Amino acid sequence: MKMRDLAAAAAIMLLSGCATAEKVADGSGDRANGQAKAADQEQNAAAAGAKALGGAQGGARGPVRVAGWPHFGGPNGDCSSPEKGINKDWRNRPPKELWRVALTDSVLGSSPGAFAGSCVAGGKLFICDHDHKAQLEIVRAIDVRTGKDVWQYKYPTTFKPFEWGFSTSVPAWDSNRLYTLDRAANLTCIDVEKGAKIWNVDISAAFCGRKDGGETYVSPVIAGSNVLVVVNSGDAVTAVDMVAVNKNTGAVAWKLVAAEVAPFNCSTPTAGLLKGKLRCLLNDKTGLVCIDPEDGKVVWKLQLKGINPVRIVAPIIAGDNVFLSDSGSGGSYMISAEGALLWRSDEKLPGGGALCAMNSPLCVNGYLYGNGHTYRGGGYGYEIPCFEAKTGKEMWRHKMFEGGGMVAVDGVIIALHGDTAELIMIKADPKAYTELGRLRSPFKSHSVPTTYQCWTQLRS
Repeated sequence: MKMRDLAAAAAIMLLSGCATAEKVADGSGDRANGQAKAADQEQNAAAAGAKALGGAQGGARGPVRVAGWPHFGGPNGDCSSPEKGINKDWRNRPPKELWRVALTDSVLGSSPGAFAGSCVAGGKLFICDHDHKAQLEIVRAIDVRTGKDVWQYKYPTTFKPFEWGFSTSVPAWDSNRLYTLDRAANLTCIDVEKGAKIWNVDISAAFCGRKDGGETYVSPVIAGSNVLVVVNSGDAVTAVDMVAVNKNTGAVAWKLVAAEVAPFNCSTPTAGLLKGKLRCLLNDKTGLVCIDPEDGKVVWKLQLKGINPVRIVAPIIAGDNVFLSDSGSGGSYMISAEGALLWRSDEKLPGGGALCAMNSPLCVNGYLYGNGHTYRGGGYGYEIPCFEAKTGKEMWRHKMFEGGGMVAVDGVIIALHGDTAELIMIKADPKAYTELGRLRSPFKSHSVPTTYQCWTQLRS
């Protein structure tokens, strides 16, 4: 597939992926008009659902499930999409580039872009960008049909990251409000329609004892009436490592210190229903912690022997259990809703059976899929394995994947190969690795692809 040339710089692009023929890159035609109406209907339905559950004013007991990709991990928090009818014949009908937008978040001498992904709701794509020369954080709302900015919200920051760009967080959409968290741990609530600030909490200044000092790489998580944030504020047992802020007012609801939890500041917590109860699942340096997101009380904590303290991969809810993959050679774990270890991957497997390196694993029809590296004989190898969720049995393992994000949609997996900049479609089949097609992206990416109304979005 030929794509427009673009200088080596940060960028975001949108690809078509529907089973029907498109008319479209300029956003015209019957299909574009239909998608505009669908976006409006989706936004109205999402607002109605939010109101029914308490919404922005009532404090819903569970996450509001909407179409699109409203926050990190998608509508279900597990990097899966409920969409149907996507094009699965990439060899004969490869996706088309609809638009591409340049981003400014790039650090000279380092990666050409940042790790932040996007969220999509109500016909708008929301993404964090950064102007390093002007030292401005830029939150952008982009029309998914045209690639044009609807609005930009900018604010100054003096924090200077040494690598990887500034933007490392996926915004969270909830009831027509957008919540963003920058690398310096500034949490901001923005009016989605106006692009104006509603409230802001500088978590670094409030809890870390120094301006722009509490660096974080995670995304904000909406759980009930609160927004949850993990921050690295120091090694002291009294250092604040997790903060919950009321999503309506910006008031601090509760906080946890290092003596209670020891999160690694690259792993975003997972919020969802676990046997009917709203829970927050947090990657701890020693294992997994289950928290009540309304009051911050630790429900249970499971320490895992031999686990890698560098925790990047977010846990996922798999049925009534929780699946956790180490970010290196520590292995994979299935844990019950009550905090009991059900199984650990075979330590004789490559990498101790670790399923992922950086991005979240997928659970599709009772089987787990990952995308990461394994350590063998003094060097790293890159693979995608498949495990049975019930038993931990390895079904197959395919070589030559590297660290990119994955999303499950309509019975297939769309995976990024971080090194070769290829986007690959794989059948979600526990019997064998079956590739349905691949295309080369114009830039490398390690963020999770975003799916929305059969479109796929990539960020460099």
